[in-house]
Formats: sequence, C-alpha cells, structure tokens
Amino acid sequence: MAEEDLFPSPTPVAGQEPETSDELDALEFIRRVEASDVGPSTVEGVQLGIHRLCRQYTSQKPTELLPQIRTYRHYLTRLIDGRATLTQRRDLIAVGGLLALLTACVHEDLGQRRASELSSETARRAGEHAGHRDLIAWSFEIKAWQALLDGRYPDALEHCQAGLMNADAVSSAAAQLIAQTARASARLGDKDRTLAALEHAEAMADRLRPEWPDHHFVFDPSKLTSYTATTLAWLGDGSDEAERCARRVIREEGRLGRPRRVATARVDLAMILLARHEAEEAAHLGRLAVKSGRLVPSNVWRVAELDRSLRAERSNAPEIAAFHEQFEAVRQAMRSEPA
Repeated sequence: MAEEDLFPSPTPVAGQEPETSDELDALEFIRRVEASDVGPSTVEGVQLGIHRLCRQYTSQKPTELLPQIRTYRHYLTRLIDGRATLTQRRDLIAVGGLLALLTACVHEDLGQRRASELSSETARRAGEHAGHRDLIAWSFEIKAWQALLDGRYPDALEHCQAGLMNADAVSSAAAQLIAQTARASARLGDKDRTLAALEHAEAMADRLRPEWPDHHFVFDPSKLTSYTATTLAWLGDGSDEAERCARRVIREEGRLGRPRRVATARVDLAMILLARHEAEEAAHLGRLAVKSGRLVPSNVWRVAELDRSLRAERSNAPEIAAFHEQFEAVRQAMRSEPA
C-alpha cells in the first residue's frame, strides 16, 4: 500500500467543534509562515492536537469526539499529500496511525465494527511504514478488545500474544496487552493465568512514567486498578479485596472526571457484590450505571450480563425489577439510534 493511500481524504465535517477549528486555523497560519507544506512547528502542532484528542477519550462521549477526529484527519491528509522531508513524512504517518487507533476505538464504542476494523488496519500499516512497532502492537490490542466483546476469548489471547511480539519490552502497549491477557484468561476461568497476568501488568506499570496519565494510549496505575476490578469481577471474586478495588476506581475516576470508567466500575462492583448474593445493592449500582448516560454498544453488553445475573438471583425483588425496566428502556433507545 502506498503512503498516500493510508489516510484517504474524508468529507469535511459541517459544524465541527470551534476549538478544533481554531487550532487548525492556527496551524495553517504557521504552515504558511514557514513557507512550506510541512514545517517543524506544523508537525508538532498536529501531534499535540491529536494527543489532546486521545486525552479527551475517557471524558467525552464518542459522538462528540468523532467530528473532531474527522477534522484532524482531513487536515493531516492535506499535509501528507504535500511536500515534506522524509523525517517529517514519517512523523506525520506515525501520528496519523495514532489518530487511526483512536478512530478505531470510537467507532467500536458506537457499534460500527467495520469502520473500527478498517481504522485499526490503517494504524497497523502506518506503524509498518513509519517503523513504529508500538502502533502495530496497539492495533493488535484493539483486535483483542474486539474479540473480548464478541466472546472469542481464545482469539483475544492470540491477539495479545501477537501484539506483545511487536511492543517494546517496557511500554504502555505491552502493559495493556498483558492486562487484556488477564481479562481474557478470567473469561476462560483460568485463575492462575489471570492472577499471574495481573501481577505482571502491575510490575510493568510500576516501571512506566507517563507524561500524560489521562492519555488513552498510556497505561497508568489508575487504568491498572480499573482493569483489575473488571478482571476480578469476571473471575467471580466476591472478596473484600475485589470490592475495595472497584470502590477505589469509582472514587478516583469520579474525582478525575471520567464518568465512563465510573460507570464501568459500578458494573464491576455490582458483579462482585452479586457473587456474595447482595443483589439489591448490585441492582442499585446497575441503575446508577444506566443513569450515567455513558452506555455505548461497546459496554452495554456488560450491563446486560448484570441484568441476566440479577434476574436469575432474585427476579421478583422490586429493586431488580426497577433496574431491569430502566435498562431495557435505555437499550431500546440505543437500538433505535442511527449507527
């Protein structure tokens, strides 16, 4: 595949975010001042803008983030089509690969699997062209995530192993792939492998010093805590340690303004409590997750799983019935929304 085919020109998006438009107008001014299609300030500005979008992923809704992504992709495509040195072109392709990774995540959140897969493949090929192994590793991490969503747990493990073969030995991509290994192993009921992977991910996280802990493609201690809570919930662990882990995620992510992680942690905590037969509190937590407004196709299945488990436990309890009714209303509304 030729470099110019990596990022096909999209249709400009009407009504783009004013902040994004202002940023790109400023970059266009810098580009013209430098009297070149691509200059060092232009490349740096595009990199910072795309990193900003990656940092907004946990706090913005995917429908709000996607128009900004498309606007940046359109501008980036113009730059790649222009004159640039080999180093500048490699840097643009690399940051374009990062944008493709983020695009894949957002499309997956919206239930747009085909678009997600194409974006992930774009990121992999960009990694190959730019000599950026971590981009390739992250593309496999997205494949592992998709396999987990589909219930293809052995496939998820295979994608994790393929990603680790490309990731730098100590990197966020490697840490996340190891954490995904733990989640897939938990789904397969392999407790020993699950706990070993969690321990490995913790050791890796201790060695990372991320500049931007809130960046989606950065593995930090708070992400490890979130993954641990989910993994223990999937293992059916109803221990006090598992409960403390999930409650810590709710508390810390709430303080940091990451409502999606809070909603996920409430589902985790509900499953942990349900393992101890505390069904009513589990149902209450499920209702809070539903009311958060942060359910999307990539995480709604987890609430559906909680709903089934609760009704199997005590289907006639008022709190459980109320949760089921509220969840069904939200799920039906999601099904009626255009893809």
